[in-house]
Amino acid sequence: MQHEADALGCEVDWGRRDMMPDGTVHPCACAEDIKIRVDVFGHPSMVVVCDALRILRERYPHVALVGKVFGPWTLAYHLFGVERFLMMTLDEPDEVHRILRALTDLPAIYAQEQIKAGADVVTLADHATGDLVSPEMYRDFLWPLHRELAAAISCPVILHICGDTADRIPFISRTGLACFHFESKVPASKARWLAGNRMSLMGNINNPETLLRGTPDDVAAEVEKCLQAGIDIIGPECAVPLTTPTENLQAIAQAAR
Repeated sequence: MQHEADALGCEVDWGRRDMMPDGTVHPCACAEDIKIRVDVFGHPSMVVVCDALRILRERYPHVALVGKVFGPWTLAYHLFGVERFLMMTLDEPDEVHRILRALTDLPAIYAQEQIKAGADVVTLADHATGDLVSPEMYRDFLWPLHRELAAAISCPVILHICGDTADRIPFISRTGLACFHFESKVPASKARWLAGNRMSLMGNINNPETLLRGTPDDVAAEVEKCLQAGIDIIGPECAVPLTTPTENLQAIAQAAR
C-alpha cells in the first residue's frame, strides 16, 4: 500500500505482521511540491516488489502473477493527505487536475517494470470510493486518466476502487480496462448488470464478516452467489485482514471449483 508513497518522500510506518503499513507525513501542499526523482524505480521500496515478482516467476512458472500499482488519486492521498486533497477537489479543481497529471505517468511506467519482472496482469488501485467522491468527480477528474492508463499498460489491467462504486461502474466499464475488482457494498448481481459485457468483474467476498470471522461454509455460500451473478473471478473484496484464517481463503478456490 505504501511502496510508491515511500519512494515519493512520504514518511511511512511499515506496521507489523498483524497491522498494515500507513503513511504518517504527507509532504505536499501544491502540484509544484511533487518531486519524482529520475531514479525513483531504483528506490528500495520499488525494487523489492519487482524482485518479489522475479522470484515468484522463477518458482511458479505456471501460475498467474498479479502486479499492483497505485493510481494518481491514491498517490495524491499519500502526498497531500486524504482530507486536504478532497477539500482541494472542491476549492481548487484546476490544481487537482495538475496534481493528477503529474502523478499519472508513475503507475504506467511502474506497471511496465512489473510486467518485465514477471507480472501477467496488473491491479491499478485508485481509491476514488463512492463514500468520498461523487460520480461526477470521478467522471471529470479520473475517468480520462484511467482510459489513458488502460491504453498505456501492455497487459490486462484490473482496476480496484473500495466502497460503494455502483454509481461509477458504467463509467469504469467504458475505460478500456479489462476488469473491475469491487467490494461487497455493491451486490454481485447489481455490478454485473451495471457493467454488462463490457468488462470482466472480480470480487466480492466480504472481508470482515465472511473471511475474517466466518466459516468455510459461509465463504462457500458467498462464492455461490457470485458465480450465479456471473462474476468472472471470485476473490476477496479488498485487502485481506492480516489475521484471516487460511482455511477461509482456501475455501474460496475450493468452492469455486
